[in-house]
Amino acid sequence: MKYDCSRAPSTWGEHIRQHRLCVEKTIAEVAKAVGISSNELGRIERDEAIPRLDAAVWLAIYYGVTLDELIGQARPAEGR
Repeated sequence: MKYDCSRAPSTWGEHIRQHRLCVEKTIAEVAKAVGISSNELGRIERDEAIPRLDAAVWLAIYYGVTLDELIGQARPAEGR
């Protein structure tokens, strides 16, 4: 079942989770790719932790978005 990427999340964690689900990756796959633990990423997605700056930067790079887009504070650029 494909995730509805048009849904509007309300928290940082929900935005980060939405990016992961829209690229159809597991927590383990993304965590390994960006160099954090699966536990840490899970806590971030559940809003139990705020991502460290380095983790947020690597997540944004991984998803091909700006930091603002990663946490839902900016509209995506045209053509994305």
